[in-house]
Amino acid sequence: MASRKPADEDYIDIDDTYDANQDDDAGNGGYAWEEEYKRSWDILQEDSEGRLSSVVSQLQQQRKRRRLLKDTAIIQRGIIRHLFLVIDLSEAMNEKDLRPSRVELTLTYAQQFVIEYFDQNPISQLGIIVTRDGIAEKLTELSGNPTDHIKALKSKKNTETSGEPSLQNSLQLARASMLGVPSHGSKEVLLVFGSLTTCDPSDIHETIDLLKKEMVRVNIVGLAAEVQICRLLCESTKGTYGVVLNEAHYKDLLFEVVPPPAVLPNKNTSNLVTMGFPRRLIEDHPSFCVCHSKLTVGGYICPRCKSKVCELPSDCDICGLTLVSSPHLARSYHHLFPVDNFDEIKPNSGREAHCFSCLAEFSDKTDTADTLPPELLRKVVSLVPCQDLTSLRLTCMYMRTFCDQPVVWKSIDLKPSSERELWKLTELKKTIDLHLSHILSIRIWGVRDNVVQYLLNQCRNLQHLTICGWTTLSDHCLRLLPAQSLKIKTLELIGSSQQTNFVSVDAYTLGNLLLHSPEMTNLVLGCEIHIHAETFITELEKKPSISSDLQSFMLASRKTWLNEHVLRLINIYPEIQKIYLVPKASIEFDPVEKNNVDALLHEKLKQIMNIVPLPLEIPVLSNEEFIIYDKRFTTCV
Repeated sequence: MASRKPADEDYIDIDDTYDANQDDDAGNGGYAWEEEYKRSWDILQEDSEGRLSSVVSQLQQQRKRRRLLKDTAIIQRGIIRHLFLVIDLSEAMNEKDLRPSRVELTLTYAQQFVIEYFDQNPISQLGIIVTRDGIAEKLTELSGNPTDHIKALKSKKNTETSGEPSLQNSLQLARASMLGVPSHGSKEVLLVFGSLTTCDPSDIHETIDLLKKEMVRVNIVGLAAEVQICRLLCESTKGTYGVVLNEAHYKDLLFEVVPPPAVLPNKNTSNLVTMGFPRRLIEDHPSFCVCHSKLTVGGYICPRCKSKVCELPSDCDICGLTLVSSPHLARSYHHLFPVDNFDEIKPNSGREAHCFSCLAEFSDKTDTADTLPPELLRKVVSLVPCQDLTSLRLTCMYMRTFCDQPVVWKSIDLKPSSERELWKLTELKKTIDLHLSHILSIRIWGVRDNVVQYLLNQCRNLQHLTICGWTTLSDHCLRLLPAQSLKIKTLELIGSSQQTNFVSVDAYTLGNLLLHSPEMTNLVLGCEIHIHAETFITELEKKPSISSDLQSFMLASRKTWLNEHVLRLINIYPEIQKIYLVPKASIEFDPVEKNNVDALLHEKLKQIMNIVPLPLEIPVLSNEEFIIYDKRFTTCV
């Protein structure tokens, strides 16, 4: 056929245009059904209102019907299974009627099947066989280790397609590999067959008779049209045969083999099965195992013959004892005693109208987020912590619109999971990265240098920043880029009783921060921090004119500060109203609790009324503990 542009792998394209070369293509041996076609069962149909609710309800009904059809009868099942997964790797598996292709989808589902098989059958074993070029090749032996099987399926060398498959050779190889299986274990073959032909060396009916005689159950999942010999094979061995309709149906047919089947009526079952529970061996030096004859470190010791095996479950190669672990055995019993299906309670049926567990009332109408008043949702969202908002916004589009409103992120509190924990920058970015332009005020607990620097550099509209508690902060946290200018108005560094709160910010960095924050009105350093007064004032005096609205400056330290430094600071900021150089301990002030600074200072001043203001043009109160400048206080005194 002439070359055509292939359809996109992620979509189903419908070619409704006339191709002038169409007649030529038909004359080259192609068939009409090989052309691109419309798969109507994969197309969702909207209702008259443009919704998909009818499709969703149909899917729910299908799921409910599948659950009700599930067999919950207590019957004898073979929980010790030996299954070979046979995969067709012929040229027919390159067809793209299953997306992205038959072989790629088969390998993906096969890996999922291996994981689910061992999860539901922990004391069973599985092996993998592939068939191509008229021969069968065993990729993995029967074993209980899913890692080896998945590794073999991921190997590109093992999954190349070529030639035609051989159904008979595959079944003969699987049958010969299960000759040593004990009588209490079931023998099964799961064949994924994508070809319409098979290349067999002899009469396949003889192989079918041998499988029937040895009670080997064969299940086939067909990827093409139904084949008569496959139907006969499954009926003769009491297996199942299904042909896939689409990708979802393919997975359903494949995973129907995961639960253990019922024991065949003519099978000689044992009432008691001898099993061994080996102990774990911890070795410092490698020793030979009996299962692979290789040097390995560690393993399990057979309780009967004391030989070493690598993994469980398995059969001892020396004495033939079945070796399992007690957790594996306990997990297998849920197939023997399945839970009954739940009965659906219809409205007004006269039965219980509430859940026995949570006591919630049953009703026909389901309350969802979009049924609540918007005012109530806004109130609820405003009370949710920022860390939880990032998860809440992922629940649905409706909640996302409320969680992403700018007013929600205007003023936020950021607390780590525990009081002694510090924020990690990656976690903080996940929380606020989408809302950096909306944040005006932040109160954060437990920070590092990189967290403070990130907030100052990335929150362009940040006006108020309160830092409560940290382990160690250096001057790197307040360093800015040369041309950077901040809009911040209030900066508070407040210690916490749960942290060490060590700060090593120098006077030069603090002065540079003030110079690059022209809108700063309040600077509160309420932690144990020492700023060298002369260096700080000298750095501020370097700039001839400072256009700043600094109104309040508080420093929890009196060291290195003199009255002349306060007067120079007042000259730099003529509009400043308050300067507090008061050790936090001297007035028992804890800014974390949002105490009233003015009230505390008034109480302190009442105790020191004998202090007379200095004979200066600008009144300043001072002693060995503190220096206070406040127009209202000094007038009062």
